[in-house]
Amino acid sequence: KQEDVQNWLSAYRYIQLLRVRTHHQQALENKPLSNYINPKTLGDLESRVLKEAFRQIRKLQSLLEIRYQL
Repeated sequence: KQEDVQNWLSAYRYIQLLRVRTHHQQALENKPLSNYINPKTLGDLESRVLKEAFRQIRKLQSLLEIRYQL
């Protein structure tokens, strides 16, 4: 469904936004870049949006497993 595709794209974009923001902060602090995002640094809204993004990813993974018999 088109709605699912939009949800998956939104989830991907949000996670990428968090990664870029984290990389930017790490670069400013001369730290090695890492994809780890400490959930304790997220606000309540950011945390809820990230959880929803992970739900969307799980949904996509499940559909791919069924479709491609993984």
